[in-house]
Amino acid sequence: APTSSEVVVDRWRNGEIERVLDQVAEEVPIALTYHGISYVVMLATPSNLEDLAAGFTLSEGIVASQDEIHSLECSRREDGAFEVRIGIATERFTTLLRRERNTTGRTGCGLCGTATIEEAIRPPPKVSGELTVTSADLHATLLEMRQHQQINTSTGSVHAAAWVLPGEGIRIVREDVGRHNALDKVIGALIRAK
Repeated sequence: APTSSEVVVDRWRNGEIERVLDQVAEEVPIALTYHGISYVVMLATPSNLEDLAAGFTLSEGIVASQDEIHSLECSRREDGAFEVRIGIATERFTTLLRRERNTTGRTGCGLCGTATIEEAIRPPPKVSGELTVTSADLHATLLEMRQHQQINTSTGSVHAAAWVLPGEGIRIVREDVGRHNALDKVIGALIRAK
């Protein structure tokens, strides 16, 4: 599916209006279903949707590990929306059925749809390790990342997240209109690559 579309816009420049063509990022409804049961509908850029589904499934705590995601299948509906069907471990699906969640989410809201404060504000697990990144390396990577942002290059309006290995560089970049969607896409890409 296209990730951007061309539109006619009126641009104000130097006191004058000019009519020009511009590229805008696409944002479409994405339904995530688990074993045929709809769990959430969110707005996202229509790219790397299997990555988004896998990353969301892990980052939302629906599964405890990538091994509990058994299948991912994406399809486009006639109305332009997408559905990603996700198969997960039986015990995780049983737990999921007991969860309460609003079935719509918006791009800018990472908390939308959660039923309780405890679900919304889960403390992340402690990360072990001694990773050190210099500010110079961080800034150099941010500049390099722009070269991997094809949608943002044409639209100027999407976020990106990346998986970077210190000393080795950028390995994965994913883009989306939503910051948390871009991050979930990176997490999902890592899961799917094992």
